[in-house]
Amino acid sequence: MGMQVRHRLEELMIITLIGLQILDFLELLPGDLDFLKKIHSWIVLGYLFMRVSLSMVFFGIKVVWFDISIIFSYFLFFAKDLAAIAGVGLEEAGFTRPLLEFLSVNGPFIEQYAFTAAGISLIFLALLAAKKIQISGISFLGVLHEDIPHKYPHRAAAIFLALVAFFILVFNLAMEWLAVAVDAPLTVLAILAYLFIIIRYHRHFAPDTLLHKVGDVGEKFYENFLRLLSTKEHLSMSLLGLLALHALTDIGNFIIPYLSGFQDSLYFSQLGPGHDPLIALFRSDILGAGFFGAIAAAAVYLGNAAAMLFLLVMPSVIVYQLMKHRQLKAANFFQAVILSSLFILFTVPLFTISEISSKGLVGVDISTQSIAESQSWISRFIPDTAAKADAAMLLAFALLLAVFFMDYARSLRKDFFVLIVLIGLVFFGEYVYYFLKDTVEYYSSSVQMLVSQGEFFISFYFLLFLGMNILLYVGGYLLFWYEVLKHHFFVGETPQSPASGWNG
Repeated sequence: MGMQVRHRLEELMIITLIGLQILDFLELLPGDLDFLKKIHSWIVLGYLFMRVSLSMVFFGIKVVWFDISIIFSYFLFFAKDLAAIAGVGLEEAGFTRPLLEFLSVNGPFIEQYAFTAAGISLIFLALLAAKKIQISGISFLGVLHEDIPHKYPHRAAAIFLALVAFFILVFNLAMEWLAVAVDAPLTVLAILAYLFIIIRYHRHFAPDTLLHKVGDVGEKFYENFLRLLSTKEHLSMSLLGLLALHALTDIGNFIIPYLSGFQDSLYFSQLGPGHDPLIALFRSDILGAGFFGAIAAAAVYLGNAAAMLFLLVMPSVIVYQLMKHRQLKAANFFQAVILSSLFILFTVPLFTISEISSKGLVGVDISTQSIAESQSWISRFIPDTAAKADAAMLLAFALLLAVFFMDYARSLRKDFFVLIVLIGLVFFGEYVYYFLKDTVEYYSSSVQMLVSQGEFFISFYFLLFLGMNILLYVGGYLLFWYEVLKHHFFVGETPQSPASGWNG
């Protein structure tokens, strides 16, 4: 009886959380519940890291005191986001207003003291772990064990750097992505995906099984990812995966809100103008355009959306295929759709990427514009908005037909495929550049300010964080090209392939 009651309570909690995520996605969640939901998401992710056991990840041995201590230290580092979330939720807060006001007003002091405590704790844990915990079995430090000197100071330094790297490259990103930025879109996508499986393939899930699948979608992904850090074969893939996840996450940060019209106030309130939903821009573009003009405008918007989705998804697809030791292949129809969509994106771009200009955020900003505002090479020849959309649609449709009906030219199919991959990798390079540029500017300005205030201890950590990020963005992107060329990814479609997308 006790087990049944506990099981029902667990189901009730999952249903409640899924409901809150949907309300958050629809921007119907009050500020109080939004704040509490994000706190709960942090607790769930903390539990995830406990369940995986970071001591197993680092050392190959489960040490409970280390797991509790390192997760607590990481949460102290993350106190800065607590004040930021409190500041955003303050406008709509009710019963949590006193707490949010306290966190918002005292945010700088909380962040400073929590960060200092976390930094001291991390050094202490590295010194203690170097003395008390042996590196054995399959683990992250076990992969590097032969390169770690046996002398105690060197061993402690290696553990310390591993703890810092894990925080800034894994823990911090997981908390920002899964608990703050894309938790609601991810849940909604999971619901839609499982509904598609049920309807399209007549799969049956028991209600409790479906609830757990939806509720665990993000956490399960990160749990599997953490286990990759423990094997030498997959360590480089983990680095590539972290880099690719940046682009994949921005689908939830930007593309889904632009397509759905529901935008997260935590992000978009700080981004400024130029972030309008596509449906609002589309309506302004078709005013008085007529039937054919509306069709052309719709084709431009659909082409832009498809191209941007492809460019953001492609790095993750490549990493997945690399992990499965497969070559990347694309069906003929898929090549035709993607090339025509990319042509529309570069002819009448409705998306632009740049570094985020807001002081409160770091990363890549994907902004939107209408067809009338769009400027590209075609604007020099066709300045009229309607004519520009018409020309883009007709040229893209001609390209689609040309690529789709090129069964007679197998060499051309391969050339088009190579072109698609190259465009994707070049775009990803630009994307990584903006991420790196904004990150370097943030940490450089922060270090200058901290040094001027005499905060040398925090400056030391910020310099470490900067170095780890440079390693991820520069080293990761170069490794991306190396792995792509090494595994001969530039292959064409196999004849008569029935697939309509990337396949192995």
